[in-house]
Amino acid sequence: MSMEFDDSGEGLVSGANRLHPMSVLFGVIRSARMFLLPGLLVLFFSRGDKWQMWAMLLLIPAACFEILRYFTLRYRVDHDEIVVREGIFFKNERHIPFHRIQNIDLVQNPLHRLFRVAEVNLETASGSKPEAVFKVLSLRIVKEMRARVFRDRGVEKAFESSDDPIEDFPPPAPTLEEDVARSTVPPQPAKIPLLEVKTSDLVRLGLINNKGWAMLLAMMAVIWEFNLDDRLWKSSEWETYWNSISMNLAVLFVVGIVMVGIPLLYGGSIVWTIFRFHGFKIIKSGEDLRLSCGLLTRRSAAVPLHRIQLVSLHETFLMRRLRQVSVRVETAGGGEEEKGSISRRWFVPLMPRFEVGRLLESLRPELDLDQVPWQSLPEEAEWRLKKKGILLSLVFTGLVSLLVRPWGGFSLLVFMPLMVWYCGRYYRSISFARTDYGIFYRSGVFTLKTSVTFFSKMQVVGMSQSPFDRRYSMASLKVDTAGSGPAGHKIHIPYIPETLARSLFNDLSKKTQESAFQW
Repeated sequence: MSMEFDDSGEGLVSGANRLHPMSVLFGVIRSARMFLLPGLLVLFFSRGDKWQMWAMLLLIPAACFEILRYFTLRYRVDHDEIVVREGIFFKNERHIPFHRIQNIDLVQNPLHRLFRVAEVNLETASGSKPEAVFKVLSLRIVKEMRARVFRDRGVEKAFESSDDPIEDFPPPAPTLEEDVARSTVPPQPAKIPLLEVKTSDLVRLGLINNKGWAMLLAMMAVIWEFNLDDRLWKSSEWETYWNSISMNLAVLFVVGIVMVGIPLLYGGSIVWTIFRFHGFKIIKSGEDLRLSCGLLTRRSAAVPLHRIQLVSLHETFLMRRLRQVSVRVETAGGGEEEKGSISRRWFVPLMPRFEVGRLLESLRPELDLDQVPWQSLPEEAEWRLKKKGILLSLVFTGLVSLLVRPWGGFSLLVFMPLMVWYCGRYYRSISFARTDYGIFYRSGVFTLKTSVTFFSKMQVVGMSQSPFDRRYSMASLKVDTAGSGPAGHKIHIPYIPETLARSLFNDLSKKTQESAFQW
């Protein structure tokens, strides 16, 4: 095959292609944000040792690396695969068959949109990270790549949502063979809107998540790093003013800071949430769910329904009071949460509790939480949990007594009742169920988590017993899937009566062997 190059970034050619020329600029900007910006902050604000400024010099080799990466990374879209070659001294070549590619996801910040380019991730079911990342490609190339990758699947995939950035590009001209092939396939599946998160829901999510406290911690770290506390609070002018005011004015001053600071913290959390999830929507197209969101940086992702291994509902204390729920899923190859992904940790960031049934039905028609036959743990499990809590409180009190004499022992009067209360609540939160299609597990005190996996998605079923389990004739049951991790809730059920645990273990093992595993 000829090695004709396309350096313009305007379209695919039959040979090797390079990234868009603007990829060098975007790479330098990323490096400047990593090395140059911290160095400038140290230069202007730090009063101590400024050795961190030398990190700015790393921008030079980083920029050279981006230039070399542009000239050494090449990709080719063949008839049935995408070939990626990169490396200077150690050459790396990857062949990615079309049938393994689950989706071609885009990430666009405002600068990307200005130059009509995007960061492109090729998602497959083979691992927790994208199979290939292109930083960056033109939107026209992305449209051509999508068309070629998914054209051979019988139905050309309906990628674009109403705000897809590449929708306004005309599709590539089909060949005569493609025209004949298209005439023999059924029409595209209809796009069915399933969910759209309103701005009012994002405000609630901002209040619930309260990212403002994370911002406060980051601000405190900056103040400590650059000694801003000495400049602001220990200056002679400030000390003179503080000593001159009365106690009443000092109290009013502190109260004023609290009254202003708390709204600012929650307001910052709301602003972050709106910027992150603005326009969040889920559209069903055939056997795929397409997600998109973002105010400045737009993100899009796809969740093929057949890849979903586990579905998990999360309800914090505030969510339960507001009758809201967060939905997460685990997909094949999604063992870790990917940076920037909206289909791992945040499948649905927030939605009304009464709408969950309709969404779950779109994922699996048989999913119905109202018909789940929940089973509780035996009463002996509550006593075991409370004994652990009492033992932990005694150990904690002993440590406090050594550090704080002679009053440390009184901490037992507070800590032990709290531990007994928590263990009792945790016991009452745990329940499980075996249905005709999978197994459910629910647990959590402050955040109630309800998860379900399916027989065709189970990879490992295990049963374990500790010496204490054997003493009380109990056992723990564990079910793992191909995407265990990002949902934050594993199906590990403790304190089950031994006979029931062994019966479930044999039953699930048999179901796992009988069901053909589906990626």
